[in-house]
Amino acid sequence: LTVPALRWPIKRKLLVLGIAAFLPLLCLVAFWAYWEGAHTREEQAAHLGLASLQAARVIEHDLGHVHDLLGSLAAKLGPALDGRLERLLRDALAAQPVADSLLALGPDGQVLAAAAQEAEGVRFTPGGRPRLDRGMAAGRPDVGDIEIAQSGGGSVVAVTVVAVPDTV
Repeated sequence: LTVPALRWPIKRKLLVLGIAAFLPLLCLVAFWAYWEGAHTREEQAAHLGLASLQAARVIEHDLGHVHDLLGSLAAKLGPALDGRLERLLRDALAAQPVADSLLALGPDGQVLAAAAQEAEGVRFTPGGRPRLDRGMAAGRPDVGDIEIAQSGGGSVVAVTVVAVPDTV
């Protein structure tokens, strides 16, 4: 039994030898790129989780300020609906950096008084009325979802605190 000899030209032999040497190197580079990509994705997911946690803490801190502010306002509200309520809202709004507007609404949703830091006035979100109804029914503070404001496109969170004035 005899094996026929391959009669390839030298160019073809060098090409096959180059491919045979380059192919494992190419596979090694592809594996390294995949591994680095997976490592980078894991690292980015960890950073995103940390950033989300930090953002949640900032929002929770700010909402805590708003909750305290609204709680103190609810304690100060009385049965009189003259200009004192609007003045109280303006003073409270000026004393804190978080909220950009405050509304005092009656049980029927009618605006009793309002104060806003911006010239465009108070922004009331589309989900405000159902949120008011849920807050009134629950009788406790209620924090809404982050919504996009109709004017300006900024993010808005509705915080509802029910204040029932003492009746004599």
